[in-house]
Amino acid sequence: MAIQQSKVAVPPRRTKRPRLEFEQWPASDRAAWEMACKPSGFLSPGGKGANWRPATSDSLIGNYGRWLGFLYNRGWLLDSEAPADRVTQPRILALIGMLQRDYAPVTATVAVSQLLMALNAMCPATDWAWLRNARANLQREALPLRHKSERVQESREIVDLGHQLMQQAEALTMTDPERAANLYRDGFMIALLAMRPFRRRNFLSIEIGRHLLRSGSSWSFSFAAEETKNGRAIAREFPSELLPCLTRYLERHRPCLRRSTKGGSSTDRASAVNRLWISSRGNPMSLTAFARSIAHHTERHFGRAMHPHAFRHSAATSMARVDPAHAYVAMDVLDHADIATTQRHYIAARSERSHELVEALIEERRQAVTGLLTPARKGKVP
Repeated sequence: MAIQQSKVAVPPRRTKRPRLEFEQWPASDRAAWEMACKPSGFLSPGGKGANWRPATSDSLIGNYGRWLGFLYNRGWLLDSEAPADRVTQPRILALIGMLQRDYAPVTATVAVSQLLMALNAMCPATDWAWLRNARANLQREALPLRHKSERVQESREIVDLGHQLMQQAEALTMTDPERAANLYRDGFMIALLAMRPFRRRNFLSIEIGRHLLRSGSSWSFSFAAEETKNGRAIAREFPSELLPCLTRYLERHRPCLRRSTKGGSSTDRASAVNRLWISSRGNPMSLTAFARSIAHHTERHFGRAMHPHAFRHSAATSMARVDPAHAYVAMDVLDHADIATTQRHYIAARSERSHELVEALIEERRQAVTGLLTPARKGKVP
């Protein structure tokens, strides 16, 4: 007689989670975060994160969610543990090992630094000296895999690439209007970002009538202090060289992108009404799509991909190369609150003029290369 084998209940396979969204955090972690971000009152101090800017808060939430995902995937995430109790030295060593294996040294260091920043605010009574030491050791060893100079391209060359792409797009307007619209948008973005190297979140968030303002035949940019990384308002004139490109994009190519029926929710499409940068699906362009487009075109043209942030390096370095005596202007161009930041990350030269000089230097450089050296459009550069 055959022996009937008893059925054993098989637990469902544990799905790996690269990161836990805030709603998925254990209750104790959510409570600690909310206390950290609690604003101050007349009789009570606020949390350490009360004055974080939204971008900082979002970045820390994402990084802390990846920390919880790391614990979850290894079976180390217990609801019964307090946030500080689960941060043990063996687990941090395991986290650092994973980060060093899967990411560049600087990226790994940033992840640990952000985790420490979140824990300092969420668990202020805990002594995190040992974690600060671990972070310091990572910082000493964190050398970039690629030197910045290897990713820097002269701004004029980037602007010229943008013009080339827009010209190619115009040739496709009658035969393939959708492809032409996407290519023109990419070229316009590249040229504009080279001449106005805003931080990528500000650049992508540009809304017509809010950040991009028209006054007669001229246009300008305006960002409120609460919308910028350093809390300083930004006001910049639109580069005159690109005014015809802006007109063409707004009248011809942006409407074509808005008419796309390739997908996207009605909510996303509605939010794109005033956005300057529209994706091929008719939605606001995402950071991922933006970076992918920039990398694609720069790699094809220059032989190496450029990240949008590298445009900021290029703007500062181009000024230093063309006229080192005026390189201090990069502090204003890049909207740094402290010159030390500019000197540490980009250049170490000096000047007192701003975006008007950038355009003049770029134009003069272009004319010199083509053998048509004449005084720059906006005046002679001292």
